[in-house]
Amino acid sequence: MKGAIKINKKSEKDAKIRSGIGYRIRSARKKYGLTLDDIAVRIGVECATVSRWERGTIGISIEKVPCLCEILHITSNELLSPLGEEDVLSAVNRKQWDNTAFGKKLKERRNDLGLSVENVARAIGITRTTAWHWEKGDMLPAISSAAPLGEIFEMDVSEICMWGYEH
Repeated sequence: MKGAIKINKKSEKDAKIRSGIGYRIRSARKKYGLTLDDIAVRIGVECATVSRWERGTIGISIEKVPCLCEILHITSNELLSPLGEEDVLSAVNRKQWDNTAFGKKLKERRNDLGLSVENVARAIGITRTTAWHWEKGDMLPAISSAAPLGEIFEMDVSEICMWGYEH
């Protein structure tokens, strides 16, 4: 699952976010008579991955949101709105994701604030290795990590979510 990360399962807030997003994925999927496999094939992930998203056991990675929303006939705001962020990812459907660009912006912002990789990892509750992989563009944070990144980097979540999109 390139681009996905493990979320700290001990975090009650993350679990609630994943559960809410999963419920909305399942509801929309059933509304349109789609199977787990229908979604998995169109997005390019395993059927089990979609099932885990729906159950809230793993978070969906940011770059999968636009395609998933298109398949489910919902906006990113409808999918993510319970996160408490308005207009999150509102323009992503027209743009191309770039993992490396996201990682570069993440590293630039961290350096601008004088933070270490360890500082960021500790604040979010992830390993230093995971944060390092984000910066290299090998992995992407799940959408539930966007809010903590916003707090650490003193930025709107919508700005952070746009880092990986080419204009």
